Amino acid sequence: MRDGVELATDLWLPDRTGPVHAVLGRTPYNKNNERVSRLAALFTGAGFAFAMQDVRGRGDSDGSFRPYVHDAADGCDTIGWLAEQDWCSGKVATIGGSYGGLIQWLTALQQPAALAAMIVMVTPSDPYVEFPTGAQSPMMLSWHRLTAARMRQEVAGFDWASIYEHLPLLTMDEAAGIAAPHWREQLSHPTLDEFWEPKRYQGRLGELDLPVLHISGWYDDEQIGTPVNYAAMVAGG
Repeated sequence: MRDGVELATDLWLPDRTGPVHAVLGRTPYNKNNERVSRLAALFTGAGFAFAMQDVRGRGDSDGSFRPYVHDAADGCDTIGWLAEQDWCSGKVATIGGSYGGLIQWLTALQQPAALAAMIVMVTPSDPYVEFPTGAQSPMMLSWHRLTAARMRQEVAGFDWASIYEHLPLLTMDEAAGIAAPHWREQLSHPTLDEFWEPKRYQGRLGELDLPVLHISGWYDDEQIGTPVNYAAMVAGG
């Protein structure tokens, strides 16, 4: 990355000659799993190169994980690196869901020249708006537990129903017996202040001029974000 931090990236190339388009996924949930392998087989079978990267501070990547802080710049740098490879046509698409979809928006708004298309799935309409009235949902604490170390942490075995009743919210991580500094950091900014503004994208999606496939499901907890994001792009022309 531009600051010298190295991010772990797995790369699959199709069995063909000549430059090919690339597809990039970035995840905080560990790139080494069967689902990623199946996705790689799907894209390489269709003639694309496929890359999956652990975001900064997660999995095998260096650096410190801070939700939404480095993802725009790291996404741009990775897209640029892929586009410069001899086997690449110079065009890169991105794919991901939930956090992996949200950070696509942050990256796209930096207007990386090689970004050609996006597939965003079950993605919030904004990091701040994700929490009704700006108050963090207690259920988000389990996500902070999941991402509390470089590798995915176990979230089963906790009595979450009882933990979610704990007040004040700020010390709910203590009630769960875990350390969740990002939970506390976000709770300390209940209004749309300077902490949230660099991470927001609602009101800016009209700046984008590229094809985007929006995917969600009726029962996904982030379902509302998909039509909101689609409408924002349409409204922007």
